[in-house]
Amino acid sequence: KNNSKWGTYADIIFPIEPTTEPTTEPTPEPTPTGYIEHNDPCGLIFWEYTDYVAVHVYTGESTIIEIPDTYAGKNVTKIDASAFEDQNTLTSLSLPVGLTYIGDHAFCGCRGFTGSLDLPEGLTYIGEYAFDLSKQQE
Repeated sequence: KNNSKWGTYADIIFPIEPTTEPTTEPTPEPTPTGYIEHNDPCGLIFWEYTDYVAVHVYTGESTIIEIPDTYAGKNVTKIDASAFEDQNTLTSLSLPVGLTYIGDHAFCGCRGFTGSLDLPEGLTYIGEYAFDLSKQQE
């Protein structure tokens, strides 16, 4: 959404007053309760916590990724640090509607992005250098 608290840059919608400190960072348990590998060829690997699921890393070669809203019966609310770092084949990405947290360097170096990226309204934290050196930042 593009209202008074959101701005845009190179088709990326972001909070107007970004912060390097999380405002309401999720507090995960120290260790995930489970490791879940996505069963389709897209290459997403999830970590399961007590009440949510996080995208931990992407190992695939797909050009278009749609991160599901839920996985294993839990909301996908977090993308871990460096989860998609340097994935140059990635051109398009759909984020889950319940996403609240994008970790540091999550999409750093993803130079293949084209078009726009819609950030969910409930997103409360974008980590340092989350989109650094992506094509959209040039």
